[in-house]
Amino acid sequence: MHPGNYDEPDHDQMVAEDQRDTTSAGGSATKRPHTESNQDDDGKCQKTELPVTFRSQYPIDEQLLRKHAASSAANVVHKHADANPNGETDRVIIRQFLSNTTDGNCNVEYDHRELGSALIENGFVTHARHYSRKPHRNDAFELPSLLRAYALASLYYDLDDSKCFHRIIIGTSSNDDARTIAEKLINTEAGHKHPAIFEEIAAHYKKTVECVKDWFHALGNDQTVKNWKASAGIPADVSDHPFIATYVEAQRTLTDELADNHPEAIQFIKTNYPTKERRDENGKVITVKRNEKTTWKAFFCQQFEAISRDVKIQYCKTNRIPYGPTQHDGIAISKTKTDGSPVDPEAVAGELTLAVSDELGFQMVVEVKQMAPTPVIDESRFTAAMFSSNYDCTIVVHQSNSNSHWWATGLYHSIISSKFFAMKSQPALRSSSKTMNRLNSSSGHARRALKSTAGS
Repeated sequence: MHPGNYDEPDHDQMVAEDQRDTTSAGGSATKRPHTESNQDDDGKCQKTELPVTFRSQYPIDEQLLRKHAASSAANVVHKHADANPNGETDRVIIRQFLSNTTDGNCNVEYDHRELGSALIENGFVTHARHYSRKPHRNDAFELPSLLRAYALASLYYDLDDSKCFHRIIIGTSSNDDARTIAEKLINTEAGHKHPAIFEEIAAHYKKTVECVKDWFHALGNDQTVKNWKASAGIPADVSDHPFIATYVEAQRTLTDELADNHPEAIQFIKTNYPTKERRDENGKVITVKRNEKTTWKAFFCQQFEAISRDVKIQYCKTNRIPYGPTQHDGIAISKTKTDGSPVDPEAVAGELTLAVSDELGFQMVVEVKQMAPTPVIDESRFTAAMFSSNYDCTIVVHQSNSNSHWWATGLYHSIISSKFFAMKSQPALRSSSKTMNRLNSSSGHARRALKSTAGS
């Protein structure tokens, strides 16, 4: 998923939920040092080296990046809280990124960050987002959007889940109001690029629709109207569009519903991860109290993103389609297969829509999204050898220090035979204790299977 895309269920409340060290309005993946220590006296949030959950090797368009870096246009600073927190020029960012590549290829290792790993290990979720490890900017997904396009657009199609967060709510929540509102936010009239309510709210506040997208990231993660207005530069005395209050209330009740249905997860987060780091208005990193309910809502929803991501990875492997960086629930797929035949992105998106929906147990729509325009380069870029690590990588298994049993994370095929994927014949999930029991059962099934495999 593209950094800053509306489909992401994260915003400034999600800094520590992602185990990132910056504040964002989307899905970028700035890394936090794994050895950084939390300042709490109890040491429960001590950062340790986390196991690798996924490895990927993929080519990027080094030629185009170097061409841009050599131009005067590379003197520009594209400010972004995650992708460019220090206000560096394009040239500086490109040089740093290319210094982490080898022969035009990114070689990236990922992990779930500490909190994601802990929630999986303790059976609260089955999947989590994965984030690239050190060094900083070794994954094209971390680049600002324009540079990401230079690195990828000539070689890949961008496939992403459409309105992912809202479809998750529709498919999992028992909150009628939240589902009704989510339906309104995914319906786009013919001839329009955005839902009508976005255009209406943009006109009300005299802002762009892109701004409205970012606002709903924040409000969807329980940011108060007061804080939202301040961050959006809207005077406090400006009247609010009536849908704002309706949406905020629905999100609050949804957050409470998920917390009430999963009290053990709430207590685990509250006890073990009571604080998080974020940037204040001056950009300084500070430690603040964590909202454990919002944290849980984020990770509960993100597990469905991660399942979708892993279905896409497995689809590419099965169909011999090279792929680049994974993007929470999205993926960049090659424009040609390993045998040189062209890839039809719309056909792939249609097949993935069926496959992902089948595995999730509710409808998810996969769509092709355009990267920023870049020059077309008509030369062959791919060989099977470039992607050998993606095709040959095995399930990453590690031994837990806390309970000395084997468990796996990150890859679709690690739980392909588990009970969770039997849900495809069941009706749409509802967010309930029964749902989480099913997910927990799936996680335990995968661990037992791997333990048996490891011992053989």
